[in-house]
Amino acid sequence: MLSGTWLLDDCGESINNSGSDSNNSNDNAPNNYLNPKDIAMVCITHVPTNSGIVNPVYEIGERINKFNERQHRRWKHKLCRHYSDISDIDDGDSDNCHSMPDGCGDGLPSILYLVDACQSAGQLRLDVQEMHCHALTATGRKYLRGPRGTGFLYVRYDIANALPPSHIDHAAAPVVSVPSIILGRRGRVGFGLEDTLYFEYGDGASRFEFWESSLASRLGLGEAVRYALEEVGIAEIESRCLELARELRVRLRLMDGVVVHHDIGEGDRTGYSDIAERVERVGNASSDVHKPRKGTRAKVCGIVTFAVRGSSAASVKETMMARGGFEISVVPATSTPIDSANTMVGDSDLVRVSLSYMNKIEEIEEFCDILRSLVFLNESQKCVIS
Repeated sequence: MLSGTWLLDDCGESINNSGSDSNNSNDNAPNNYLNPKDIAMVCITHVPTNSGIVNPVYEIGERINKFNERQHRRWKHKLCRHYSDISDIDDGDSDNCHSMPDGCGDGLPSILYLVDACQSAGQLRLDVQEMHCHALTATGRKYLRGPRGTGFLYVRYDIANALPPSHIDHAAAPVVSVPSIILGRRGRVGFGLEDTLYFEYGDGASRFEFWESSLASRLGLGEAVRYALEEVGIAEIESRCLELARELRVRLRLMDGVVVHHDIGEGDRTGYSDIAERVERVGNASSDVHKPRKGTRAKVCGIVTFAVRGSSAASVKETMMARGGFEISVVPATSTPIDSANTMVGDSDLVRVSLSYMNKIEEIEEFCDILRSLVFLNESQKCVIS
């Protein structure tokens, strides 16, 4: 697991960790180099649970894919040298080297790529082919608005068939033949189970499924996916969520007692924006709340997280529910410990608003009115105490 700012060089021969300080700036951070050949898997969260930042999973996948292809060609050249007749084998012909391993002799790519789309499925467009990911996981209960306890796993077919599941049952690995009967010396009957019990893993990602599941929940998840794709459309959902999130961020940014986590400027309709300046200290937090480095380009989505000076995240959640019926979440600092440390949030929890395409501008206005009154109350009490 790697943290910090990691960049694969143009030749794909090394990864440079330029590090990052509390400003997400790498100007004064030491340089460390990591050989991609030492990496077995890259796991990345598309949208972190504690911010609306959208990580560049497509760009990362493109770099990993290029490195894997380069390693594939190197393995092919190395193995084909051992063939007695290689005159008909060129760099573009894989038929004669079909058994050649892609990575380290197990048929898997040199670097496996896993994407966690828990917060992005149903909110942002996902294309596993363009992403070049080998596996992707998602939940059904968030932006897909499916039943709780549902989710899905995508695994590329050829990759899935090379991966043994960590847990199996008779659905994922059915027994394919009846064991042979063994007669003992005194006529007793027994089975040589270790020699005669054969099973086969299911094809593709089905080998990771279990027999027992809630059929109603699975049907509900399927309907949620169908509704998002056919009735509304992912492009429309993404555009609407970005529009509402941008509106909320602009309003929160105007409140002196509110600090938006991983804040960026207003941006354009794609969700990209130049980074604004660093924000002020929040409440009793040990240090400043983080903003990405100025001058970079970041992408955000429908998730907005922030802190309120003088109020805990839990009290803000309680107030917004009691006074406006708004369902928001508390993000514990410990749920994203690396980011909390890098951005100097410390032990302070954050308030999270997950905007849906069904929300209205009027609801955002009401939300901000209630929040503004809470901030005003905090400032008034502060003045009385001082």
